[in-house]
Amino acid sequence: MILASKPLQSKSKALVISDNLTTASKIETEFSNAGWSIENVSTHLMMKQGSFSARNYHCILLVIDADFLKRFGSIIMEMGAIIKNYSLHSPIYLMFEDDYYPSFSSWQHHAKRLFKSAMHQQNLWDAIQKIVRLESEHVPSTAFFSPMDSI
Repeated sequence: MILASKPLQSKSKALVISDNLTTASKIETEFSNAGWSIENVSTHLMMKQGSFSARNYHCILLVIDADFLKRFGSIIMEMGAIIKNYSLHSPIYLMFEDDYYPSFSSWQHHAKRLFKSAMHQQNLWDAIQKIVRLESEHVPSTAFFSPMDSI
């Protein structure tokens, strides 16, 4: 009997939503070291794109930098709806450059995990490793069979 399995993709892919190119570059390096590829978009582009595009990624990381509330504080509730829609298509992780702010408490319900002070090099490395571990699909050896078994 042949067990159906999902086709294996050559490389896992993450969507990184960040307005800080330096941070996005560090995240890309860490994912690349883990064998993943990423695509970067700004927060404004995330709000313009439909959440349907989230299906193309194994996970999504929303990086919340120190100036995030200054730029988007007036639309936090609206962004919560966008976060919710994205999370319906792909797991979403929230990465805080520094500490967590209570203003984002409604987003917690839609995030798979949050990472605080994630921009410190060791914390960033730990966060990426946890995400890769959580999102990697392991196909057990029992899902495969020898061609000789069908004789």
